[in-house]
Amino acid sequence: MLIQNAAFCRIGLSFLFRRLRQADLQKCLTRKTSMNNNVETRVICPLDPKHSVYEKNFEKHLKKCNSRVKYLGDFDIKDINLKDEENSDLELKESIHRPEIKSISQDSKTYKQLSECELKAIIEFLIQLDQEHNFHHLEFDKLDDSFINKELEKKNEFHQKHLKQISSIVGHVDKIMNENSQYEESCCLVELGAGRGKLSYWFEQSRKDKKEQKIESKFKKVNIVLLERGSQKHKFDSLLKENVEENSSEFARIRIDLKDVFVNKIPLIQTSSKCILYGKHVCGCATDFSIRCLKNSLEDSSQRSVKMLGFLLALCCHHVCEWDYFCGKKFLYKLGINSKLFSIIRSISSWSTSSDQNTTPAPEFIFGHRRHKVGRICKNIFDRARIEYIKNEISAPSGYVIRTKLFYYVEPEITLENSMLYAYLENK
Repeated sequence: MLIQNAAFCRIGLSFLFRRLRQADLQKCLTRKTSMNNNVETRVICPLDPKHSVYEKNFEKHLKKCNSRVKYLGDFDIKDINLKDEENSDLELKESIHRPEIKSISQDSKTYKQLSECELKAIIEFLIQLDQEHNFHHLEFDKLDDSFINKELEKKNEFHQKHLKQISSIVGHVDKIMNENSQYEESCCLVELGAGRGKLSYWFEQSRKDKKEQKIESKFKKVNIVLLERGSQKHKFDSLLKENVEENSSEFARIRIDLKDVFVNKIPLIQTSSKCILYGKHVCGCATDFSIRCLKNSLEDSSQRSVKMLGFLLALCCHHVCEWDYFCGKKFLYKLGINSKLFSIIRSISSWSTSSDQNTTPAPEFIFGHRRHKVGRICKNIFDRARIEYIKNEISAPSGYVIRTKLFYYVEPEITLENSMLYAYLENK
Protein backbone atom coordinates (compact mmCIF):
# COMPACT_ATOMS: atom_id res chain seq x y z
CA MET A 1 0.00 0.00 0.00
CA LEU A 2 2.84 2.35 0.90
CA ILE A 3 4.54 1.70 -2.43
CA GLN A 4 1.30 2.27 -4.38
CA ASN A 5 0.69 5.62 -2.65
CA ALA A 6 4.23 6.72 -3.31
CA ALA A 7 4.27 5.67 -6.96
CA PHE A 8 5.35 8.42 -9.33
CA CYS A 9 5.51 10.83 -6.41
CA ARG A 10 8.95 12.32 -5.87
CA ILE A 11 8.29 13.30 -2.28
CA GLY A 12 6.62 9.98 -1.53
CA LEU A 13 9.50 7.98 -2.95
CA SER A 14 12.00 10.00 -0.94
CA PHE A 15 9.95 9.34 2.21
CA LEU A 16 9.66 5.63 1.34
CA PHE A 17 13.40 5.13 0.80
CA ARG A 18 14.19 7.00 4.01
CA ARG A 19 11.81 4.70 5.92
CA LEU A 20 13.36 1.63 4.27
CA ARG A 21 16.87 2.76 5.18
CA GLN A 22 15.75 3.29 8.76
CA ALA A 23 14.23 -0.21 8.79
CA ASP A 24 17.51 -1.71 7.46
CA LEU A 25 19.49 0.18 10.09
CA GLN A 26 17.19 -1.10 12.80
CA LYS A 27 17.73 -4.68 11.58
CA CYS A 28 21.50 -4.21 11.74
CA LEU A 29 21.28 -2.80 15.26
CA THR A 30 19.02 -5.66 16.32
CA ARG A 31 21.44 -8.23 14.90
CA LYS A 32 24.42 -6.51 16.52
CA THR A 33 22.62 -6.51 19.88
CA SER A 34 21.79 -10.16 19.37
CA MET A 35 25.44 -10.96 18.64
CA ASN A 36 26.54 -9.01 21.69
CA ASN A 37 24.25 -11.25 23.73
CA ASN A 38 26.13 -14.28 22.31
CA VAL A 39 23.03 -15.53 20.51
CA GLU A 40 24.69 -15.59 17.05
CA THR A 41 28.36 -15.03 17.70
CA ARG A 42 30.65 -15.40 14.68
CA VAL A 43 34.31 -16.37 14.89
CA ILE A 44 37.16 -16.07 12.38
CA CYS A 45 38.02 -19.32 10.62
CA PRO A 46 41.56 -20.34 11.67
CA LEU A 47 42.13 -21.99 8.27
CA ASP A 48 41.39 -18.82 6.32
CA PRO A 49 40.92 -15.50 8.15
CA LYS A 50 39.12 -14.05 5.11
CA HIS A 51 35.84 -15.57 6.28
CA SER A 52 34.00 -16.28 9.53
CA VAL A 53 31.52 -18.86 10.79
CA TYR A 54 28.85 -19.11 13.50
CA GLU A 55 30.40 -20.37 16.70
CA LYS A 56 27.82 -23.13 17.03
CA ASN A 57 28.89 -24.49 13.59
CA PHE A 58 32.63 -24.08 14.18
CA GLU A 59 33.61 -27.75 14.59
CA LYS A 60 31.46 -28.84 11.65
CA HIS A 61 32.90 -26.08 9.45
CA LEU A 62 36.53 -27.13 10.09
CA LYS A 63 35.80 -30.54 8.59
CA LYS A 64 34.44 -29.13 5.31
CA CYS A 65 36.19 -25.75 4.92
CA ASN A 66 37.64 -25.36 1.43
CA SER A 67 40.86 -24.03 2.96
CA ARG A 68 41.52 -27.13 5.04
CA VAL A 69 44.69 -29.09 4.39
CA LYS A 70 43.95 -31.89 1.93
CA TYR A 71 46.40 -34.71 1.32
CA LEU A 72 46.44 -35.42 -2.41
CA GLY A 73 48.97 -38.25 -2.56
CA ASP A 74 52.69 -39.05 -2.40
CA PHE A 75 53.43 -36.09 -4.70
CA ASP A 76 51.96 -33.62 -2.18
CA ILE A 77 54.94 -32.63 -0.01
CA LYS A 78 54.54 -29.34 1.81
CA ASP A 79 57.05 -26.62 0.80
CA ILE A 80 59.33 -29.00 -1.11
CA ASN A 81 59.93 -26.33 -3.79
CA LEU A 82 59.65 -23.28 -1.54
CA LYS A 83 63.28 -22.29 -1.04
CA ASP A 84 66.88 -23.50 -0.92
CA GLU A 85 69.07 -23.78 2.11
CA GLU A 86 70.72 -20.44 2.84
CA ASN A 87 74.39 -20.35 1.87
CA SER A 88 76.34 -18.33 4.43
CA ASP A 89 79.43 -18.35 2.18
CA LEU A 90 77.86 -15.97 -0.35
CA GLU A 91 79.76 -12.70 -0.56
CA LEU A 92 78.22 -9.47 -1.77
CA LYS A 93 80.29 -7.53 -4.27
CA GLU A 94 79.72 -4.14 -2.65
CA SER A 95 82.87 -2.49 -3.97
CA ILE A 96 81.03 -1.48 -7.15
CA HIS A 97 78.35 0.41 -5.23
CA ARG A 98 78.29 4.18 -5.24
CA PRO A 99 77.84 6.03 -1.93
CA GLU A 100 74.30 6.99 -2.98
CA ILE A 101 73.36 3.29 -3.21
CA LYS A 102 75.02 2.31 0.06
CA SER A 103 73.11 5.04 1.90
CA ILE A 104 69.67 3.81 0.75
CA SER A 105 67.48 2.93 3.71
CA GLN A 106 66.53 -0.70 4.27
CA ASP A 107 62.91 0.49 4.46
CA SER A 108 62.95 1.58 0.81
CA LYS A 109 61.04 -1.15 -1.04
CA THR A 110 60.29 0.59 -4.36
CA TYR A 111 61.85 3.25 -6.56
CA LYS A 112 59.09 5.66 -5.51
CA GLN A 113 60.59 5.82 -2.01
CA LEU A 114 64.00 6.94 -3.30
CA SER A 115 65.34 10.43 -3.79
CA GLU A 116 66.14 11.52 -7.33
CA CYS A 117 69.87 11.22 -6.57
CA GLU A 118 69.49 7.66 -5.26
CA LEU A 119 67.37 6.56 -8.22
CA LYS A 120 69.85 8.01 -10.70
CA ALA A 121 72.65 6.08 -9.00
CA ILE A 122 70.71 2.81 -9.25
CA ILE A 123 69.88 3.37 -12.92
CA GLU A 124 73.53 4.10 -13.70
CA PHE A 125 74.45 0.91 -11.81
CA LEU A 126 71.98 -1.13 -13.90
CA ILE A 127 73.24 0.37 -17.17
CA GLN A 128 76.81 -0.42 -16.10
CA LEU A 129 75.80 -4.06 -15.47
CA ASP A 130 74.18 -4.19 -18.90
CA GLN A 131 77.34 -2.90 -20.57
CA GLU A 132 79.40 -5.58 -18.80
CA HIS A 133 77.04 -8.54 -19.26
CA ASN A 134 74.79 -7.53 -22.19
CA PHE A 135 71.57 -8.24 -20.27
CA HIS A 136 69.34 -6.22 -22.58
CA HIS A 137 70.01 -8.24 -25.72
CA LEU A 138 68.39 -11.66 -26.12
CA GLU A 139 68.16 -13.90 -29.16
CA PHE A 140 64.82 -13.98 -31.01
CA ASP A 141 63.57 -17.52 -31.62
CA LYS A 142 59.94 -17.74 -32.68
CA LEU A 143 58.44 -21.02 -33.85
CA ASP A 144 54.99 -21.41 -35.36
CA ASP A 145 52.48 -24.22 -35.31
CA SER A 146 50.77 -24.61 -38.68
CA PHE A 147 47.37 -25.68 -37.31
CA ILE A 148 47.14 -22.82 -34.77
CA ASN A 149 48.20 -20.31 -37.43
CA LYS A 150 45.25 -21.41 -39.57
CA GLU A 151 42.91 -20.84 -36.63
CA LEU A 152 44.18 -17.27 -36.19
CA GLU A 153 42.06 -16.07 -39.11
CA LYS A 154 38.89 -17.03 -37.23
CA LYS A 155 39.75 -14.99 -34.11
CA ASN A 156 39.56 -11.32 -33.22
CA GLU A 157 42.65 -9.23 -32.48
CA PHE A 158 42.59 -9.90 -28.71
CA HIS A 159 42.45 -13.70 -29.11
CA GLN A 160 45.00 -13.59 -31.92
CA LYS A 161 47.63 -12.16 -29.55
CA HIS A 162 47.18 -15.07 -27.15
CA LEU A 163 47.12 -17.65 -29.91
CA LYS A 164 50.34 -16.33 -31.45
CA GLN A 165 52.07 -16.82 -28.10
CA ILE A 166 50.57 -20.31 -27.76
CA SER A 167 51.64 -21.14 -31.32
CA SER A 168 55.28 -20.40 -30.53
CA ILE A 169 55.19 -22.30 -27.21
CA VAL A 170 53.60 -25.35 -28.87
CA GLY A 171 56.25 -25.14 -31.60
CA HIS A 172 59.03 -25.29 -29.00
CA VAL A 173 57.36 -28.21 -27.18
CA ASP A 174 57.16 -30.10 -30.49
CA LYS A 175 60.84 -29.35 -31.06
CA ILE A 176 61.79 -30.88 -27.69
CA MET A 177 59.62 -33.93 -28.29
CA ASN A 178 60.91 -34.68 -31.79
CA GLU A 179 64.56 -33.62 -31.64
CA ASN A 180 65.64 -34.69 -28.16
CA SER A 181 64.04 -38.11 -27.87
CA GLN A 182 63.89 -41.58 -29.38
CA TYR A 183 60.68 -43.40 -30.29
CA GLU A 184 58.86 -43.97 -27.00
CA GLU A 185 55.58 -45.35 -25.74
CA SER A 186 54.32 -42.20 -24.00
CA CYS A 187 55.18 -38.67 -22.91
CA CYS A 188 53.52 -36.69 -20.11
CA LEU A 189 53.10 -32.94 -20.55
CA VAL A 190 52.80 -31.14 -17.22
CA GLU A 191 51.43 -27.61 -17.51
CA LEU A 192 52.58 -25.50 -14.55
CA GLY A 193 50.19 -22.80 -13.37
CA ALA A 194 47.72 -24.09 -15.93
CA GLY A 195 44.79 -21.77 -15.21
CA ARG A 196 41.94 -22.85 -17.50
CA GLY A 197 44.18 -25.23 -19.46
CA LYS A 198 44.06 -23.25 -22.69
CA LEU A 199 47.71 -23.91 -23.63
CA SER A 200 47.37 -27.68 -23.31
CA TYR A 201 44.04 -27.59 -25.15
CA TRP A 202 45.64 -25.98 -28.20
CA PHE A 203 48.59 -28.36 -28.03
CA GLU A 204 46.19 -31.30 -28.12
CA GLN A 205 44.22 -29.73 -30.99
CA SER A 206 47.43 -29.32 -32.95
CA ARG A 207 48.47 -32.91 -32.22
CA LYS A 208 45.07 -34.15 -33.37
CA ASP A 209 45.46 -32.24 -36.65
CA LYS A 210 48.94 -33.73 -37.22
CA LYS A 211 47.55 -37.21 -36.62
CA GLU A 212 44.79 -36.63 -39.20
CA GLN A 213 47.48 -35.53 -41.68
CA LYS A 214 49.46 -38.67 -40.77
CA ILE A 215 52.47 -36.68 -39.60
CA GLU A 216 54.67 -39.06 -37.66
CA SER A 217 55.17 -38.55 -33.92
CA LYS A 218 57.85 -40.09 -31.70
CA PHE A 219 55.26 -40.85 -29.00
CA LYS A 220 52.28 -43.17 -29.30
CA LYS A 221 50.51 -41.46 -26.40
CA VAL A 222 50.76 -37.98 -24.88
CA ASN A 223 49.28 -37.73 -21.39
CA ILE A 224 48.44 -34.29 -19.98
CA VAL A 225 48.54 -33.10 -16.37
CA LEU A 226 47.40 -29.61 -15.35
CA LEU A 227 48.76 -28.17 -12.08
CA GLU A 228 46.90 -25.15 -10.70
CA ARG A 229 46.36 -24.03 -7.12
CA GLY A 230 43.18 -22.01 -7.73
CA SER A 231 39.65 -22.88 -8.75
CA GLN A 232 39.01 -21.81 -12.34
CA LYS A 233 35.84 -20.95 -14.23
CA HIS A 234 35.31 -21.76 -17.92
CA LYS A 235 37.95 -24.49 -17.94
CA PHE A 236 38.91 -26.41 -21.08
CA ASP A 237 38.97 -29.69 -19.14
CA SER A 238 35.99 -31.38 -20.78
CA LEU A 239 37.26 -30.61 -24.29
CA LEU A 240 40.78 -31.63 -23.33
CA LYS A 241 39.67 -34.89 -21.80
CA GLU A 242 37.59 -35.75 -24.85
CA ASN A 243 40.51 -35.10 -27.24
CA VAL A 244 43.03 -36.93 -25.07
CA GLU A 245 40.85 -40.02 -24.68
CA GLU A 246 40.29 -40.16 -28.44
CA ASN A 247 44.05 -40.68 -28.76
CA SER A 248 44.08 -43.39 -26.05
CA SER A 249 45.93 -41.04 -23.68
CA GLU A 250 45.09 -39.86 -20.16
CA PHE A 251 44.27 -36.50 -18.58
CA ALA A 252 44.34 -35.17 -15.02
CA ARG A 253 43.90 -31.80 -13.31
CA ILE A 254 45.48 -31.48 -9.86
CA ARG A 255 44.63 -28.55 -7.62
CA ILE A 256 47.92 -27.94 -5.80
CA ASP A 257 50.40 -25.13 -5.16
CA LEU A 258 53.62 -25.44 -7.16
CA LYS A 259 55.64 -25.07 -3.98
CA ASP A 260 54.18 -28.35 -2.68
CA VAL A 261 54.38 -30.70 -5.68
CA PHE A 262 57.00 -33.41 -6.28
CA VAL A 263 56.32 -34.12 -9.95
CA ASN A 264 58.08 -37.52 -10.07
CA LYS A 265 55.43 -38.97 -7.76
CA ILE A 266 52.46 -37.91 -9.92
CA PRO A 267 50.85 -41.19 -11.11
CA LEU A 268 50.61 -40.19 -14.80
CA ILE A 269 54.30 -39.26 -14.86
CA GLN A 270 55.24 -42.56 -13.24
CA THR A 271 53.44 -44.49 -15.97
CA SER A 272 54.86 -42.36 -18.82
CA SER A 273 58.19 -42.91 -20.58
CA LYS A 274 59.16 -39.22 -20.72
CA CYS A 275 58.03 -35.91 -19.23
CA ILE A 276 58.07 -32.22 -20.17
CA LEU A 277 57.34 -29.32 -17.78
CA TYR A 278 55.97 -26.20 -19.44
CA GLY A 279 53.84 -23.14 -18.77
CA LYS A 280 52.63 -19.82 -20.16
CA HIS A 281 53.13 -16.66 -18.12
CA VAL A 282 54.12 -18.32 -14.87
CA CYS A 283 54.18 -15.33 -12.51
CA GLY A 284 56.85 -14.21 -10.05
CA CYS A 285 57.59 -16.76 -7.32
CA ALA A 286 55.80 -19.49 -9.27
CA THR A 287 58.72 -19.43 -11.74
CA ASP A 288 61.16 -20.14 -8.89
CA PHE A 289 58.94 -22.93 -7.55
CA SER A 290 58.79 -24.41 -11.06
CA ILE A 291 62.58 -24.38 -11.40
CA ARG A 292 62.85 -26.24 -8.10
CA CYS A 293 60.29 -28.73 -9.45
CA LEU A 294 62.83 -29.40 -12.21
CA LYS A 295 65.71 -29.61 -9.71
CA ASN A 296 63.96 -32.09 -7.42
CA SER A 297 62.90 -34.19 -10.39
CA LEU A 298 66.39 -34.45 -11.91
CA GLU A 299 68.09 -35.09 -8.56
CA ASP A 300 65.66 -37.83 -7.53
CA SER A 301 67.90 -40.82 -6.80
CA SER A 302 64.94 -43.22 -6.70
CA GLN A 303 64.33 -42.86 -10.45
CA ARG A 304 65.58 -45.84 -12.44
CA SER A 305 65.60 -43.95 -15.75
CA VAL A 306 65.76 -40.34 -16.83
CA LYS A 307 62.27 -39.15 -17.78
CA MET A 308 62.72 -35.38 -18.00
CA LEU A 309 62.93 -34.30 -21.64
CA GLY A 310 62.68 -30.56 -21.25
CA PHE A 311 61.48 -27.52 -19.36
CA LEU A 312 60.16 -24.28 -20.81
CA LEU A 313 58.37 -21.33 -19.26
CA ALA A 314 57.03 -18.15 -20.81
CA LEU A 315 57.97 -15.65 -18.10
CA CYS A 316 56.13 -12.66 -16.67
CA CYS A 317 55.38 -10.50 -13.61
CA HIS A 318 58.92 -10.05 -12.31
CA HIS A 319 57.61 -7.23 -10.11
CA VAL A 320 56.02 -9.81 -7.77
CA CYS A 321 59.17 -11.90 -7.24
CA GLU A 322 60.25 -12.32 -3.61
CA TRP A 323 63.80 -12.42 -2.30
CA ASP A 324 63.15 -15.25 0.16
CA TYR A 325 62.00 -17.60 -2.61
CA PHE A 326 64.21 -16.41 -5.46
CA CYS A 327 66.45 -19.19 -6.75
CA GLY A 328 69.27 -17.14 -8.34
CA LYS A 329 70.64 -15.33 -5.30
CA LYS A 330 74.23 -16.50 -5.82
CA PHE A 331 74.45 -14.82 -9.23
CA LEU A 332 72.82 -11.63 -7.91
CA TYR A 333 75.33 -11.45 -5.06
CA LYS A 334 78.16 -11.63 -7.61
CA LEU A 335 76.63 -8.63 -9.38
CA GLY A 336 76.39 -6.72 -6.09
CA ILE A 337 72.64 -7.07 -5.64
CA ASN A 338 71.40 -7.79 -2.12
CA SER A 339 67.87 -8.05 -0.73
CA LYS A 340 67.54 -4.27 -0.44
CA LEU A 341 68.51 -3.65 -4.07
CA PHE A 342 66.44 -6.65 -5.18
CA SER A 343 63.23 -5.00 -3.95
CA ILE A 344 64.00 -1.75 -5.75
CA ILE A 345 65.07 -3.43 -9.01
CA ARG A 346 61.94 -5.57 -8.83
CA SER A 347 59.77 -2.44 -8.80
CA ILE A 348 61.73 -0.87 -11.69
CA SER A 349 61.14 -4.01 -13.79
CA SER A 350 57.53 -2.88 -14.27
CA TRP A 351 58.83 -0.11 -16.58
CA SER A 352 59.48 -2.69 -19.30
CA THR A 353 55.76 -3.20 -19.88
CA SER A 354 54.86 0.50 -20.00
CA SER A 355 54.37 2.40 -23.25
CA ASP A 356 56.53 5.22 -24.59
CA GLN A 357 53.82 7.71 -23.63
CA ASN A 358 55.03 7.60 -20.04
CA THR A 359 51.81 6.07 -18.72
CA THR A 360 53.63 4.48 -15.78
CA PRO A 361 54.52 6.98 -13.03
CA ALA A 362 58.27 7.56 -13.19
CA PRO A 363 60.67 10.45 -12.57
CA GLU A 364 60.78 13.14 -15.22
CA PHE A 365 64.37 12.30 -16.18
CA ILE A 366 63.32 8.73 -17.13
CA PHE A 367 60.99 8.53 -20.10
CA GLY A 368 60.21 6.77 -23.36
CA HIS A 369 62.46 4.01 -24.69
CA ARG A 370 65.08 4.57 -21.98
CA ARG A 371 62.59 3.72 -19.22
CA HIS A 372 61.51 0.64 -21.15
CA LYS A 373 65.12 -0.48 -21.65
CA VAL A 374 65.98 -0.09 -17.95
CA GLY A 375 62.90 -2.14 -17.03
CA ARG A 376 63.91 -4.85 -19.50
CA ILE A 377 67.43 -4.95 -18.05
CA CYS A 378 65.92 -5.60 -14.60
CA LYS A 379 63.80 -8.47 -15.91
CA ASN A 380 66.70 -10.06 -17.76
CA ILE A 381 69.00 -9.81 -14.74
CA PHE A 382 66.50 -11.89 -12.76
CA ASP A 383 66.07 -14.38 -15.59
CA ARG A 384 69.82 -14.70 -16.19
CA ALA A 385 70.21 -15.45 -12.47
CA ARG A 386 67.66 -18.24 -12.87
CA ILE A 387 69.51 -19.63 -15.90
CA GLU A 388 72.77 -19.66 -13.90
CA TYR A 389 70.97 -21.50 -11.10
CA ILE A 390 69.80 -24.22 -13.50
CA LYS A 391 73.27 -24.60 -15.01
CA ASN A 392 75.27 -24.53 -11.78
CA GLU A 393 72.98 -25.62 -8.94
CA ILE A 394 71.08 -28.51 -10.54
CA SER A 395 72.93 -31.81 -10.83
CA ALA A 396 72.33 -33.44 -14.21
CA PRO A 397 71.76 -37.23 -14.27
CA SER A 398 74.77 -39.38 -15.09
CA GLY A 399 75.67 -39.23 -18.78
CA TYR A 400 73.74 -36.01 -19.40
CA VAL A 401 74.41 -32.28 -19.41
CA ILE A 402 71.81 -29.52 -18.94
CA ARG A 403 71.53 -27.03 -21.80
CA THR A 404 69.79 -23.71 -21.17
CA LYS A 405 68.59 -20.78 -23.20
CA LEU A 406 66.88 -17.43 -22.56
CA PHE A 407 65.25 -15.80 -25.59
CA TYR A 408 62.31 -13.82 -26.96
CA TYR A 409 59.70 -16.24 -28.27
CA VAL A 410 57.33 -13.68 -29.87
CA GLU A 411 57.53 -10.09 -31.06
CA PRO A 412 57.10 -7.28 -28.47
CA GLU A 413 54.13 -6.04 -30.54
CA ILE A 414 52.26 -9.20 -29.48
CA THR A 415 53.22 -8.98 -25.81
CA LEU A 416 55.91 -7.12 -23.87
CA GLU A 417 56.15 -10.19 -21.60
CA ASN A 418 57.84 -12.09 -24.42
CA SER A 419 60.83 -13.88 -22.86
CA MET A 420 61.12 -17.64 -22.46
CA LEU A 421 63.34 -19.80 -20.25
CA TYR A 422 64.26 -23.09 -21.90
CA ALA A 423 66.21 -26.08 -20.57
CA TYR A 424 66.73 -29.63 -21.79
CA LEU A 425 68.98 -32.64 -21.26
CA GLU A 426 71.60 -33.59 -23.79
CA ASN A 427 73.78 -36.70 -23.91
CA LYS A 428 77.43 -36.04 -23.12
